[in-house]
Amino acid sequence: MTQAWGSAQIMGALHELKRPSPSFGLETAWGYAFGAGIEVKTPQTGNPNNSVLLQGVWSKGAVEFTGLAASPVTTASALGFRTGASGAATNILDAVEGTTLHKTEAWSAYAGYRHYWTPALRTGFAAGVTDIGYDEVVQDALPGFFNDARLWQGFVSTIWSPVAGLDLSLDLVYSNVKVSGCPVVSICPGTEDVWTAWTRIRRNF
Repeated sequence: MTQAWGSAQIMGALHELKRPSPSFGLETAWGYAFGAGIEVKTPQTGNPNNSVLLQGVWSKGAVEFTGLAASPVTTASALGFRTGASGAATNILDAVEGTTLHKTEAWSAYAGYRHYWTPALRTGFAAGVTDIGYDEVVQDALPGFFNDARLWQGFVSTIWSPVAGLDLSLDLVYSNVKVSGCPVVSICPGTEDVWTAWTRIRRNF
């Protein structure tokens, strides 16, 4: 739904899970995700295109729909940074095999603000959290491999569009990765803080 004040969305997704297993045979299950978002324009802050955005997603067996794979510093298969036996890290799967498929629960919540300094120059600010949880059966069976994780992130992105269809951007991200529920501290200890910066040139035709 789009109106003069902004827009609102509700989202849903189904994700098929298949396990070809020599021990238990082929099993098919469904992961799913639900989400909602709202963007409110804030012309009182100096530009009619300025806006505030709120978004949240909950999933079971469909981790990628929380937005995790869209992050430039994580993927949908692993989270965190590990050197030797130190660092916060855990594996990420939509489901973990056992006598049945144990679906992974995950949720995310993000808030952002976009400000146009000029028609060609804008900055986006955002902060959010992604939480990933495995059931006790999985954690007890595979300690140190699949553990609860929480990712806090803060973003600043400035984009300059000198001509129509050309975007030059500079982005800065702070990430805090915390892994918990691990019975062996040396396998998946504590917390990692990571700073990431990058620049992009994008041409739209």
